[in-house]
Amino acid sequence: MSRNGYTGVPLAGFCSFGDALQSGAWAPITVSAGLLTGPLDTAALDRLGIFSQWKLRLERAVGAALAVGSSAQPMVELDSVWDNAQRRLELLIEVAERAPDAPTQAAGTRLRARLLPAPAVGRSQTQMAYPQEVAYGKAQILVARQPDVHADIVATGLVSVLTEVNAATRALDEGLGSTTGTTRRLTDKAEARSARYACVSVFNMVHDDMVWFLSNTADSPERTTAESLLQTLSDLLSLFPLPVPTPRTTAATTTTAPATSPNPDVTIIPAGTPSVAAITSPPAATPTAPTAAAPTPSTTAPTTAASKRKTRRASPKPTIRGKAVRKSTVKPMVKAPAKTPVVKKKTAKPAVKKKTVKKTVKKRG
Repeated sequence: MSRNGYTGVPLAGFCSFGDALQSGAWAPITVSAGLLTGPLDTAALDRLGIFSQWKLRLERAVGAALAVGSSAQPMVELDSVWDNAQRRLELLIEVAERAPDAPTQAAGTRLRARLLPAPAVGRSQTQMAYPQEVAYGKAQILVARQPDVHADIVATGLVSVLTEVNAATRALDEGLGSTTGTTRRLTDKAEARSARYACVSVFNMVHDDMVWFLSNTADSPERTTAESLLQTLSDLLSLFPLPVPTPRTTAATTTTAPATSPNPDVTIIPAGTPSVAAITSPPAATPTAPTAAAPTPSTTAPTTAASKRKTRRASPKPTIRGKAVRKSTVKPMVKAPAKTPVVKKKTAKPAVKKKTVKKTVKKRG
Protein backbone atom coordinates (compact mmCIF):
# COMPACT_ATOMS: atom_id res chain seq x y z
CA MET A 1 0.00 0.00 0.00
CA SER A 2 2.76 2.48 0.87
CA ARG A 3 5.03 1.66 -2.07
CA ASN A 4 4.15 4.91 -3.92
CA GLY A 5 3.32 7.14 -0.94
CA TYR A 6 -0.48 7.33 -1.17
CA THR A 7 -0.91 6.24 2.45
CA GLY A 8 -0.01 9.82 3.43
CA VAL A 9 -2.87 11.34 1.41
CA PRO A 10 -6.00 12.05 3.52
CA LEU A 11 -9.55 11.55 2.31
CA ALA A 12 -9.92 15.26 1.55
CA GLY A 13 -6.83 15.07 -0.67
CA PHE A 14 -8.38 12.33 -2.79
CA CYS A 15 -11.62 14.33 -3.00
CA SER A 16 -9.72 17.37 -4.28
CA PHE A 17 -8.21 15.27 -7.09
CA GLY A 18 -11.64 15.21 -8.75
CA ASP A 19 -10.95 18.70 -10.16
CA ALA A 20 -7.68 17.47 -11.73
CA LEU A 21 -9.55 14.66 -13.50
CA GLN A 22 -11.69 17.25 -15.35
CA SER A 23 -8.87 19.53 -16.46
CA GLY A 24 -5.38 19.50 -17.89
CA ALA A 25 -4.16 16.25 -19.43
CA TRP A 26 -7.26 14.35 -18.26
CA ALA A 27 -9.79 16.66 -20.00
CA PRO A 28 -9.60 15.09 -23.51
CA ILE A 29 -10.16 11.59 -22.08
CA THR A 30 -13.87 10.81 -21.91
CA VAL A 31 -15.68 8.17 -19.90
CA SER A 32 -19.38 7.37 -20.21
CA ALA A 33 -21.44 8.46 -17.22
CA GLY A 34 -23.12 5.06 -17.08
CA LEU A 35 -19.82 3.42 -16.16
CA LEU A 36 -19.19 5.65 -13.14
CA THR A 37 -21.82 4.01 -10.92
CA GLY A 38 -23.25 0.55 -10.55
CA PRO A 39 -21.94 -2.74 -11.94
CA LEU A 40 -19.61 -2.54 -14.91
CA ASP A 41 -20.52 -3.87 -18.36
CA THR A 42 -17.65 -6.09 -19.44
CA ALA A 43 -18.36 -5.52 -23.13
CA ALA A 44 -18.25 -1.73 -22.72
CA LEU A 45 -15.14 -2.05 -20.56
CA ASP A 46 -13.32 -3.99 -23.28
CA ARG A 47 -13.99 -1.21 -25.81
CA LEU A 48 -12.27 1.41 -23.63
CA GLY A 49 -8.67 2.38 -24.26
CA ILE A 50 -6.01 2.16 -21.59
CA PHE A 51 -6.18 5.89 -20.79
CA SER A 52 -9.96 5.72 -20.37
CA GLN A 53 -9.62 2.72 -18.08
CA TRP A 54 -7.20 4.65 -15.88
CA LYS A 55 -9.60 7.59 -15.64
CA LEU A 56 -12.55 5.28 -14.97
CA ARG A 57 -10.79 3.68 -12.00
CA LEU A 58 -9.76 7.01 -10.51
CA GLU A 59 -13.20 8.63 -11.01
CA ARG A 60 -15.04 5.73 -9.35
CA ALA A 61 -12.67 5.86 -6.34
CA VAL A 62 -12.90 9.64 -6.03
CA GLY A 63 -16.69 9.50 -6.42
CA ALA A 64 -16.95 7.06 -3.51
CA ALA A 65 -14.74 9.33 -1.41
CA LEU A 66 -16.89 12.36 -2.25
CA ALA A 67 -20.05 10.46 -1.33
CA VAL A 68 -18.68 9.72 2.13
CA GLY A 69 -16.98 13.05 2.77
CA SER A 70 -19.40 15.38 1.06
CA SER A 71 -19.40 17.66 4.13
CA ALA A 72 -15.64 18.12 3.90
CA GLN A 73 -14.40 21.36 2.37
CA PRO A 74 -11.90 20.84 -0.52
CA MET A 75 -8.24 21.14 0.45
CA VAL A 76 -7.62 23.65 -2.33
CA GLU A 77 -10.03 26.11 -0.74
CA LEU A 78 -8.54 25.62 2.73
CA ASP A 79 -5.05 26.15 1.37
CA SER A 80 -6.12 29.32 -0.45
CA VAL A 81 -7.53 30.82 2.76
CA TRP A 82 -4.32 29.99 4.64
CA ASP A 83 -2.11 31.53 1.92
CA ASN A 84 -4.15 34.75 1.92
CA ALA A 85 -3.84 35.06 5.73
CA GLN A 86 -0.07 34.66 5.49
CA ARG A 87 0.21 37.31 2.78
CA ARG A 88 -1.85 39.77 4.80
CA LEU A 89 0.37 39.18 7.84
CA GLU A 90 3.53 39.79 5.80
CA LEU A 91 2.15 42.97 4.23
CA LEU A 92 1.04 44.45 7.59
CA ILE A 93 4.44 43.72 9.10
CA GLU A 94 6.03 45.56 6.16
CA VAL A 95 3.71 48.50 6.80
CA ALA A 96 4.89 48.59 10.43
CA GLU A 97 8.53 48.52 9.29
CA ARG A 98 7.87 51.60 7.09
CA ALA A 99 6.11 53.57 9.85
CA PRO A 100 7.34 57.13 10.50
CA ASP A 101 8.11 56.57 14.19
CA ALA A 102 11.13 54.55 15.29
CA PRO A 103 9.37 52.41 17.98
CA THR A 104 6.89 51.02 15.44
CA GLN A 105 9.67 50.33 12.96
CA ALA A 106 11.65 48.44 15.61
CA ALA A 107 8.54 46.42 16.58
CA GLY A 108 7.90 45.52 12.92
CA THR A 109 11.51 44.37 12.50
CA ARG A 110 11.25 42.16 15.59
CA LEU A 111 7.92 40.66 14.43
CA ARG A 112 9.33 39.76 11.01
CA ALA A 113 12.20 37.89 12.64
CA ARG A 114 9.91 36.07 15.09
CA LEU A 115 6.73 35.41 13.05
CA LEU A 116 8.09 35.03 9.50
CA PRO A 117 11.25 32.90 9.72
CA ALA A 118 12.61 31.32 6.55
CA PRO A 119 11.13 27.81 6.12
CA ALA A 120 13.55 24.88 6.33
CA VAL A 121 12.44 23.62 2.90
CA GLY A 122 13.95 26.66 1.16
CA ARG A 123 10.59 27.94 -0.23
CA SER A 124 8.15 30.57 0.96
CA GLN A 125 5.50 29.59 3.47
CA THR A 126 2.75 29.67 0.79
CA GLN A 127 4.55 27.12 -1.44
CA MET A 128 4.98 24.32 1.11
CA ALA A 129 3.03 21.08 1.35
CA TYR A 130 -0.13 21.01 3.45
CA PRO A 131 1.36 19.32 6.54
CA GLN A 132 4.32 21.73 6.48
CA GLU A 133 1.98 24.71 6.27
CA VAL A 134 0.07 23.44 9.30
CA ALA A 135 3.29 23.05 11.29
CA TYR A 136 4.44 26.55 10.25
CA GLY A 137 1.14 28.14 11.32
CA LYS A 138 1.13 26.36 14.70
CA ALA A 139 4.65 27.62 15.38
CA GLN A 140 3.53 31.18 14.61
CA ILE A 141 0.66 30.93 17.11
CA LEU A 142 2.96 29.63 19.85
CA VAL A 143 5.44 32.47 19.28
CA ALA A 144 2.64 35.07 19.22
CA ARG A 145 1.59 34.05 22.77
CA GLN A 146 4.92 35.07 24.28
CA PRO A 147 4.63 38.30 26.33
CA ASP A 148 7.22 40.38 24.45
CA VAL A 149 5.93 39.30 21.02
CA HIS A 150 2.31 39.86 22.04
CA ALA A 151 3.19 43.41 23.15
CA ASP A 152 4.65 44.18 19.70
CA ILE A 153 1.55 42.66 18.04
CA VAL A 154 -0.74 44.94 20.02
CA ALA A 155 1.48 48.00 19.34
CA THR A 156 1.44 47.43 15.59
CA GLY A 157 -2.25 46.46 15.35
CA LEU A 158 -1.78 42.89 14.12
CA VAL A 159 -4.20 41.19 16.51
CA SER A 160 -6.95 40.64 13.92
CA VAL A 161 -4.67 39.21 11.24
CA LEU A 162 -3.09 36.80 13.76
CA THR A 163 -6.63 35.65 14.59
CA GLU A 164 -7.17 34.90 10.88
CA VAL A 165 -3.90 32.96 10.72
CA ASN A 166 -4.95 30.86 13.72
CA ALA A 167 -8.39 30.08 12.24
CA ALA A 168 -6.94 29.21 8.81
CA THR A 169 -4.33 26.91 10.37
CA ARG A 170 -6.93 25.07 12.44
CA ALA A 171 -9.19 24.62 9.38
CA LEU A 172 -6.32 23.28 7.28
CA ASP A 173 -5.33 20.90 10.07
CA GLU A 174 -8.90 19.63 10.37
CA GLY A 175 -9.05 19.13 6.62
CA LEU A 176 -5.99 16.88 6.85
CA GLY A 177 -7.75 14.79 9.49
CA SER A 178 -5.25 15.48 12.29
CA THR A 179 -7.74 17.05 14.68
CA THR A 180 -11.46 16.86 15.40
CA GLY A 181 -13.64 19.50 13.77
CA THR A 182 -17.27 20.36 14.37
CA THR A 183 -18.33 21.25 10.79
CA ARG A 184 -16.01 18.99 8.78
CA ARG A 185 -16.02 15.88 10.90
CA LEU A 186 -17.22 12.81 8.99
CA THR A 187 -20.27 11.15 10.47
CA ASP A 188 -19.17 7.56 9.93
CA LYS A 189 -15.49 6.81 10.63
CA ALA A 190 -15.72 3.26 9.31
CA GLU A 191 -17.08 4.37 5.90
CA ALA A 192 -14.48 7.14 5.65
CA ARG A 193 -11.66 4.74 6.46
CA SER A 194 -12.95 2.21 3.93
CA ALA A 195 -13.26 4.86 1.19
CA ARG A 196 -9.74 6.13 1.87
CA TYR A 197 -8.23 2.63 1.73
CA ALA A 198 -10.04 2.05 -1.58
CA CYS A 199 -8.54 5.25 -2.98
CA VAL A 200 -5.06 4.24 -1.83
CA SER A 201 -5.41 0.85 -3.53
CA VAL A 202 -6.80 2.24 -6.82
CA PHE A 203 -4.28 5.07 -7.07
CA ASN A 204 -1.43 2.63 -6.43
CA MET A 205 -2.65 0.29 -9.18
CA VAL A 206 -3.07 3.10 -11.73
CA HIS A 207 0.33 4.51 -10.78
CA ASP A 208 2.00 1.13 -11.31
CA ASP A 209 0.22 0.66 -14.66
CA MET A 210 1.49 4.03 -15.84
CA VAL A 211 5.05 3.24 -14.82
CA TRP A 212 4.87 -0.13 -16.60
CA PHE A 213 3.41 1.48 -19.73
CA LEU A 214 6.18 4.08 -19.87
CA SER A 215 8.91 1.50 -19.37
CA ASN A 216 7.64 -0.69 -22.22
CA THR A 217 6.73 1.82 -24.93
CA ALA A 218 8.84 3.82 -27.38
CA ASP A 219 8.63 7.56 -28.01
CA SER A 220 5.18 8.38 -29.31
CA PRO A 221 2.28 10.80 -28.67
CA GLU A 222 0.68 8.18 -26.42
CA ARG A 223 3.83 8.03 -24.32
CA THR A 224 3.83 11.82 -23.94
CA THR A 225 0.20 11.72 -22.81
CA ALA A 226 0.98 9.01 -20.25
CA GLU A 227 3.83 11.09 -18.86
CA SER A 228 1.47 14.05 -18.41
CA LEU A 229 -1.08 11.87 -16.64
CA LEU A 230 1.56 10.43 -14.31
CA GLN A 231 2.71 13.95 -13.47
CA THR A 232 -0.73 14.77 -12.05
CA LEU A 233 -0.39 11.88 -9.61
CA SER A 234 3.11 13.01 -8.67
CA ASP A 235 1.75 16.50 -7.95
CA LEU A 236 -0.79 14.98 -5.57
CA LEU A 237 1.94 13.08 -3.73
CA SER A 238 4.07 16.23 -3.42
CA LEU A 239 1.28 17.91 -1.46
CA PHE A 240 1.24 15.12 1.14
CA PRO A 241 4.82 13.88 1.63
CA LEU A 242 5.40 10.96 3.95
CA PRO A 243 7.34 11.72 7.16
CA VAL A 244 11.02 10.88 6.86
CA PRO A 245 12.13 8.45 9.62
CA THR A 246 14.98 9.79 11.74
CA PRO A 247 18.04 7.51 11.71
CA ARG A 248 19.27 6.15 14.98
CA THR A 249 22.42 7.83 16.23
CA THR A 250 25.15 5.50 17.43
CA ALA A 251 28.09 6.54 19.53
CA ALA A 252 31.16 6.93 17.33
CA THR A 253 34.07 4.82 18.40
CA THR A 254 37.52 6.29 17.81
CA THR A 255 40.44 3.97 17.30
CA THR A 256 44.00 5.11 17.55
CA ALA A 257 46.37 3.65 14.96
CA PRO A 258 49.59 2.26 16.38
CA ALA A 259 52.63 4.44 15.89
CA THR A 260 55.19 3.23 13.38
CA SER A 261 58.87 4.04 13.09
CA PRO A 262 60.77 4.61 9.82
CA ASN A 263 63.59 2.43 11.17
CA PRO A 264 62.52 -1.25 11.14
CA ASP A 265 64.99 -2.06 13.94
CA VAL A 266 63.37 0.40 16.32
CA THR A 267 60.07 -0.37 18.01
CA ILE A 268 57.97 2.50 19.29
CA ILE A 269 56.39 1.79 22.66
CA PRO A 270 53.11 3.65 23.24
CA ALA A 271 52.99 6.18 26.03
CA GLY A 272 51.81 4.81 29.35
CA THR A 273 53.20 1.30 28.72
CA PRO A 274 55.28 0.09 31.72
CA SER A 275 58.88 -0.82 31.04
CA VAL A 276 60.21 -4.38 31.04
CA ALA A 277 62.17 -3.74 34.24
CA ALA A 278 59.02 -2.53 35.95
CA ILE A 279 57.18 -5.67 34.88
CA THR A 280 59.86 -8.27 35.72
CA SER A 281 61.24 -6.74 38.96
CA PRO A 282 59.43 -7.64 42.17
CA PRO A 283 57.49 -4.87 43.84
CA ALA A 284 59.53 -2.83 46.29
CA ALA A 285 58.71 -3.29 49.93
CA THR A 286 56.98 -0.31 51.44
CA PRO A 287 58.62 0.85 54.68
CA THR A 288 56.41 0.54 57.71
CA ALA A 289 56.72 2.33 61.00
CA PRO A 290 58.20 0.24 63.82
CA THR A 291 55.63 -0.93 66.30
CA ALA A 292 56.27 -1.71 69.92
CA ALA A 293 56.13 -5.40 70.75
CA ALA A 294 53.23 -6.27 73.02
CA PRO A 295 54.21 -8.05 76.26
CA THR A 296 53.42 -11.74 76.05
CA PRO A 297 51.81 -13.20 79.14
CA SER A 298 53.83 -15.73 81.05
CA THR A 299 52.76 -19.34 80.58
CA THR A 300 54.42 -20.55 83.76
CA ALA A 301 51.84 -19.03 86.08
CA PRO A 302 50.77 -21.47 88.83
CA THR A 303 47.33 -23.03 88.49
CA THR A 304 45.15 -22.80 91.55
CA ALA A 305 41.86 -24.45 92.51
CA ALA A 306 40.02 -21.10 92.31
CA SER A 307 41.09 -20.57 88.70
CA LYS A 308 39.87 -24.08 87.79
CA ARG A 309 36.44 -23.32 89.24
CA LYS A 310 36.21 -20.04 87.26
CA THR A 311 37.12 -21.85 84.08
CA ARG A 312 34.42 -24.46 84.63
CA ARG A 313 31.76 -21.80 85.26
CA ALA A 314 32.72 -19.78 82.21
CA SER A 315 32.48 -22.64 79.75
CA PRO A 316 28.92 -23.14 78.43
CA LYS A 317 27.15 -26.34 79.12
CA PRO A 318 26.22 -28.42 76.10
CA THR A 319 22.50 -28.68 75.40
CA ILE A 320 20.29 -30.72 73.07
CA ARG A 321 16.96 -29.02 72.20
CA GLY A 322 17.34 -26.69 75.16
CA LYS A 323 18.03 -29.45 77.72
CA ALA A 324 21.32 -29.81 79.45
CA VAL A 325 23.10 -33.09 78.93
CA ARG A 326 26.13 -34.67 80.39
CA LYS A 327 29.47 -34.17 78.84
CA SER A 328 29.85 -37.87 78.25
CA THR A 329 26.80 -37.91 75.92
CA VAL A 330 28.12 -35.13 73.65
CA LYS A 331 30.31 -36.67 71.04
CA PRO A 332 32.45 -34.54 68.81
CA MET A 333 31.54 -34.60 65.15
CA VAL A 334 34.89 -35.94 64.05
CA LYS A 335 35.08 -38.52 61.35
CA ALA A 336 36.97 -41.53 62.50
CA PRO A 337 39.83 -42.63 60.28
CA ALA A 338 39.19 -45.57 58.06
CA LYS A 339 40.39 -48.88 59.50
CA THR A 340 42.80 -50.83 57.45
CA PRO A 341 41.78 -54.49 57.08
CA VAL A 342 44.12 -56.97 58.76
CA VAL A 343 44.94 -60.01 56.68
CA LYS A 344 45.88 -63.07 58.63
CA LYS A 345 48.48 -65.28 57.14
CA LYS A 346 47.78 -68.97 56.96
CA THR A 347 50.39 -71.14 58.62
CA ALA A 348 51.17 -74.51 57.14
CA LYS A 349 50.26 -77.41 59.42
CA PRO A 350 52.76 -80.24 59.83
CA ALA A 351 51.90 -83.43 58.03
CA VAL A 352 50.47 -86.17 60.30
CA LYS A 353 51.28 -89.75 59.46
CA LYS A 354 48.33 -92.04 59.40
CA LYS A 355 48.61 -95.21 61.45
CA THR A 356 47.82 -98.35 59.65
CA VAL A 357 45.95 -100.97 61.68
CA LYS A 358 46.53 -104.47 60.68
CA LYS A 359 43.62 -106.77 60.98
CA THR A 360 44.25 -110.37 62.00
CA VAL A 361 41.98 -113.01 60.92
CA LYS A 362 41.74 -116.07 63.08
CA LYS A 363 41.33 -119.23 61.32
CA ARG A 364 38.73 -121.50 62.59
CA GLY A 365 39.97 -124.92 63.59
